[in-house]
Amino acid sequence: MSCLDQFVNSKKLSELYEVERVVIAVKNHKTFRIEVRRNCKQPERELPYDVLTYVEETLEGLLPEKPSSLPSTKFWKRIDIHEVDRHDADSALKQALLDLENF
Repeated sequence: MSCLDQFVNSKKLSELYEVERVVIAVKNHKTFRIEVRRNCKQPERELPYDVLTYVEETLEGLLPEKPSSLPSTKFWKRIDIHEVDRHDADSALKQALLDLENF
Protein backbone atom coordinates (compact mmCIF):
# COMPACT_ATOMS: atom_id res chain seq x y z
CA MET A 1 0.00 0.00 0.00
CA SER A 2 1.39 3.36 -1.06
CA CYS A 3 1.09 6.50 1.06
CA LEU A 4 -0.69 8.01 -1.97
CA ASP A 5 -3.59 5.56 -1.62
CA GLN A 6 -5.20 7.58 1.15
CA PHE A 7 -5.38 10.63 -1.16
CA VAL A 8 -6.61 8.97 -4.36
CA ASN A 9 -10.27 9.50 -3.47
CA SER A 10 -9.77 12.96 -1.94
CA LYS A 11 -12.20 15.54 -3.26
CA LYS A 12 -9.74 18.30 -2.31
CA LEU A 13 -7.13 17.09 -4.81
CA SER A 14 -8.42 17.18 -8.36
CA GLU A 15 -5.27 15.55 -9.77
CA LEU A 16 -2.60 13.34 -8.26
CA TYR A 17 0.48 11.99 -10.07
CA GLU A 18 3.40 9.86 -9.03
CA VAL A 19 6.67 10.55 -10.85
CA GLU A 20 8.08 7.12 -11.62
CA ARG A 21 11.11 7.99 -13.75
CA VAL A 22 13.30 11.08 -14.01
CA VAL A 23 16.05 11.35 -16.60
CA ILE A 24 18.51 14.18 -17.24
CA ALA A 25 19.78 14.50 -20.81
CA VAL A 26 22.16 17.01 -22.39
CA LYS A 27 21.79 18.06 -26.01
CA ASN A 28 23.68 20.90 -27.69
CA HIS A 29 24.97 22.15 -24.32
CA LYS A 30 21.43 22.39 -22.92
CA THR A 31 20.25 20.29 -20.00
CA PHE A 32 16.80 18.68 -20.18
CA ARG A 33 14.81 16.88 -17.48
CA ILE A 34 12.19 14.32 -18.47
CA GLU A 35 9.62 13.17 -15.89
CA VAL A 36 7.44 10.13 -16.52
CA ARG A 37 4.39 10.27 -14.30
CA ARG A 38 1.46 7.97 -13.53
CA ASN A 39 -2.04 9.33 -13.04
CA CYS A 40 -3.06 8.07 -9.58
CA LYS A 41 -6.60 9.45 -9.79
CA GLN A 42 -7.36 7.49 -12.95
CA PRO A 43 -5.42 4.21 -12.74
CA GLU A 44 -7.90 2.52 -15.05
CA ARG A 45 -7.06 4.91 -17.90
CA GLU A 46 -6.07 3.15 -21.08
CA LEU A 47 -2.77 5.10 -21.15
CA PRO A 48 -1.96 6.01 -17.52
CA TYR A 49 1.57 7.35 -18.12
CA ASP A 50 2.47 10.75 -19.52
CA VAL A 51 5.60 12.87 -19.72
CA LEU A 52 6.67 16.38 -18.79
CA THR A 53 9.89 17.85 -20.21
CA TYR A 54 11.87 20.80 -18.85
CA VAL A 55 14.94 22.70 -20.02
CA GLU A 56 17.36 24.26 -17.55
CA GLU A 57 17.70 28.00 -18.00
CA THR A 58 19.60 30.76 -16.25
CA LEU A 59 18.13 34.03 -15.10
CA GLU A 60 20.86 36.62 -14.87
CA GLY A 61 20.51 38.85 -11.81
CA LEU A 62 21.12 42.20 -13.42
CA LEU A 63 20.22 45.64 -12.17
CA PRO A 64 20.69 48.41 -14.76
CA GLU A 65 22.85 50.48 -12.40
CA LYS A 66 24.97 47.51 -11.17
CA PRO A 67 25.35 44.90 -13.95
CA SER A 68 26.85 42.14 -11.80
CA SER A 69 25.18 42.95 -8.48
CA LEU A 70 22.94 39.88 -8.21
CA PRO A 71 23.84 36.22 -8.67
CA SER A 72 22.37 34.28 -11.55
CA THR A 73 19.66 31.72 -10.81
CA LYS A 74 19.08 28.41 -12.57
CA PHE A 75 15.54 27.11 -12.99
CA TRP A 76 13.59 24.47 -14.92
CA LYS A 77 11.29 25.80 -17.65
CA ARG A 78 8.60 23.45 -18.90
CA ILE A 79 8.60 22.90 -22.65
CA ASP A 80 6.15 21.08 -24.89
CA ILE A 81 8.04 19.02 -27.43
CA HIS A 82 5.83 15.95 -27.51
CA GLU A 83 2.54 14.42 -26.58
CA VAL A 84 3.38 11.12 -24.91
CA ASP A 85 0.77 8.82 -23.38
CA ARG A 86 1.75 5.19 -22.90
CA HIS A 87 0.81 1.95 -21.15
CA ASP A 88 4.05 1.76 -19.16
CA ALA A 89 6.76 4.06 -17.85
CA ASP A 90 9.57 2.62 -20.01
CA SER A 91 7.63 3.10 -23.26
CA ALA A 92 6.76 6.68 -22.29
CA LEU A 93 10.41 7.43 -21.48
CA LYS A 94 11.66 5.87 -24.71
CA GLN A 95 9.22 7.97 -26.78
CA ALA A 96 10.16 11.13 -24.90
CA LEU A 97 13.88 10.53 -25.53
CA LEU A 98 13.23 9.89 -29.24
CA ASP A 99 11.25 13.14 -29.39
CA LEU A 100 14.06 15.00 -27.61
CA GLU A 101 16.60 13.69 -30.13
CA ASN A 102 14.50 15.20 -32.93
CA PHE A 103 13.77 18.47 -31.08
